[in-house]
Amino acid sequence: EYGRAGDFFLQLSKIYPYTDQARASLIRGAKAYHAGSDLLNSRIAAKSYLTLYPRTKESAFAKYLIGLTYYEAIIDVNRDQGAATDALREFEELISDYPDSPYADLAKQKFDKAEAQLAGQEMSVGRFYLNREKHLAAINRFEAVVKLYPSSPYLVEALYRLVEANISLGIMDKAEKNLNLLKRKFPDSVWTLDAEKMISKLIQG
Repeated sequence: EYGRAGDFFLQLSKIYPYTDQARASLIRGAKAYHAGSDLLNSRIAAKSYLTLYPRTKESAFAKYLIGLTYYEAIIDVNRDQGAATDALREFEELISDYPDSPYADLAKQKFDKAEAQLAGQEMSVGRFYLNREKHLAAINRFEAVVKLYPSSPYLVEALYRLVEANISLGIMDKAEKNLNLLKRKFPDSVWTLDAEKMISKLIQG
């Protein structure tokens, strides 16, 4: 009964504040809530621990647990990505504040998924605008993916969509610039081949 265990641990930390037992019970409470998938109370307990004990051997774990509760709340790319943004922030702070901790390494491993979620949302909104011929708004979204999330799996499509959107606006220099990036980064991709065909048709036609 992880929830009840968490409640008892937190109660102990309140009854005997600033003791070794209180410190241990607070982090155990955070762990218990997390084990029971109560992400909110786990996060609250971990934040309380960090506020009271920012420099103990468990502090890095508490920070990691905060990031993890956001990370585990990440949902599909078509919905709000506040959890992914919060997870990235917490993991970045963990790496900065506790660089030698093994939890910093764990945080780095989770960066890719969190960034991919944010990039995916930008792509989803960008496609929405593109389908409605709101090309400038679409370009802003696709450029955000290229600039902010260059290691995401959406980069190749973002570059292709930039070619497509800029062609629609008649901005050929930018379309060709993004095509050159596609050729350099993804020479064998079908996205690159299709982008080349789009520009070739315009040149020949």
